[in-house]
Amino acid sequence: RLMIDSDGINVTGHVTASGNILANGNIIGDGDTTISGINTITTDGNISGSATSTGSFGSITAAGTGVSSIAGNLGIGTTNPNISGVTRAVTVNGSGAVIYELATGGTRKGNMYHDGSTSMSITNNANGTLTLGTNNSARLTIAAAGDVTLTHDLTTPNISVAGNIVHTGDTNTKIAFDTNQISMFSNNNERLKVADGVVNVIAMLSGSGE
Repeated sequence: RLMIDSDGINVTGHVTASGNILANGNIIGDGDTTISGINTITTDGNISGSATSTGSFGSITAAGTGVSSIAGNLGIGTTNPNISGVTRAVTVNGSGAVIYELATGGTRKGNMYHDGSTSMSITNNANGTLTLGTNNSARLTIAAAGDVTLTHDLTTPNISVAGNIVHTGDTNTKIAFDTNQISMFSNNNERLKVADGVVNVIAMLSGSGE
């Protein structure tokens, strides 16, 4: 059952220890080795396995400051990640609402949320901006107060505006909307008004030609 030679200690059968098993080297299995019934595994080094290794854990805590990597797909709440069938995927699965959170110091700073039905949101939980970009440049920025800034042309058949259209960097020049009324302002003074089919010019007209 037990043999001690120049290579170490060889045991045939089970090893039962009421205390700790300390290893300064590696614990190596033969491909059919199973470690089960363990509450906690603590390591200062690495835990590695082959590409075909499988298993389940109640929880995994990685307290090190090194690099932790997963070569394949990552599933949270599922053992079958990569529903989209792409090269690599992180799949968060739940029976209802799911959320991907970004936090600093235990405080949530941002999240991507789906209500589990039809609605989805991307939110900056801090009092700051939310930016969408392409080609490493910002294209759309939403300020904390709700103002939206576009850095390029907006192409759309209709634009719905609850307030005014204001010239960037020149806030006293704007197009203002009211019930059945459109007004144009420059230098914070109303210059032209269209109300219920009537056009009022509130300034001098200048031009050339007929």
